[in-house]
Amino acid sequence: MRHDKFKVEIIKKMGRAILDYNMIEEGEDILVAVSGGKDSVSLIDLLYENLKIRVLPIKYNLHVFHLSIIENQDFHILKDYCNERNIPFYHKNSNLIEFVAKQKKNPCYLCSQIRRKWMFEIADQLKIKKIALGHTIDDIVTTSLMNIFYHRSLASEVPNLDILNEKFNIIRPLAYIEEKQLLNYTKKYRLPVFKSYCTIGDNKRRKYVQNLVESLSNEIPNLKNNIFASFRNPSCNFMLNRGFKPIDHKGKKYRP
Repeated sequence: MRHDKFKVEIIKKMGRAILDYNMIEEGEDILVAVSGGKDSVSLIDLLYENLKIRVLPIKYNLHVFHLSIIENQDFHILKDYCNERNIPFYHKNSNLIEFVAKQKKNPCYLCSQIRRKWMFEIADQLKIKKIALGHTIDDIVTTSLMNIFYHRSLASEVPNLDILNEKFNIIRPLAYIEEKQLLNYTKKYRLPVFKSYCTIGDNKRRKYVQNLVESLSNEIPNLKNNIFASFRNPSCNFMLNRGFKPIDHKGKKYRP
């Protein structure tokens, strides 16, 4: 039986990331957090299609969790998609955007913390440890550079991360896949993507870094893969001393 070449290639990329970072073990339950955007919808579809095509020869059980960030959000195309494939679907309704909009400081951070809390709560209720997020290599590279540019921190999004004393395990199976590939994927297979209703988040910095990466990618071959790999393979002997704590000269808190 011949399978769609494009779909197989995407699943292979996902499979390589899963194997490289030991994300999924045989027979595990996976809770996939699906916002309705192209990345998370592609993730659940790719994981489901792999169970049929068996590019990655691992069996697992899929569950979908969707959080509506405004009341009465129409998510039924996603629910219907899951029902047609016998994927258990869990939903939480909220007025999170209205609540966060009233906060004066760090609305995006607060929103992400609340969403993560609710995600952990449903995983705990279902007794599922493994939670899959739809972050791509674009997300990982962008976050890594933002931490350097704006937070003076050499930190990245980890493809496989234990959290809360190993109670939960965050995995990112799309870590090797670019967003433009997922855009083509969702269009080709007409996946149930729907628009986010967030209107208060300030993503200017993230968008700036994303555009910068895309611009440099036209000039530097394999730029995203190179940045990703540099965080995976740091040259520790040539890192600046993390114990460096110079004295405060004339109230200058930070040193170059």
